[in-house]
Amino acid sequence: MNEIMEVTHVAKKGRMLDTLEKFYIYRETKHGNQINEKLTGQPNPIFEALLQHPPHSGLQPHTRKNAH
Repeated sequence: MNEIMEVTHVAKKGRMLDTLEKFYIYRETKHGNQINEKLTGQPNPIFEALLQHPPHSGLQPHTRKNAH
C-alpha cells in the first residue's frame, strides 16, 4: 500500500475536501485507473481545464512518485 498510494491533500471535512475528492476521482477515471463504477465522472469543463493547465497548487497531472 505504501508503494502505490500517497496523501495528496490534508483538509477538514467540507466543500473543499469534497471538490478535491471529485477532482481526483475524475482524473483517475480519465487515466483509466478507476476500479469502481466507471460512470461516476460526469464531464466537467473546470476539471478538464485543470488537467490541461495545472496550477502550482498541487493539482499536478498524474505522475507516480517514489515514496522512498
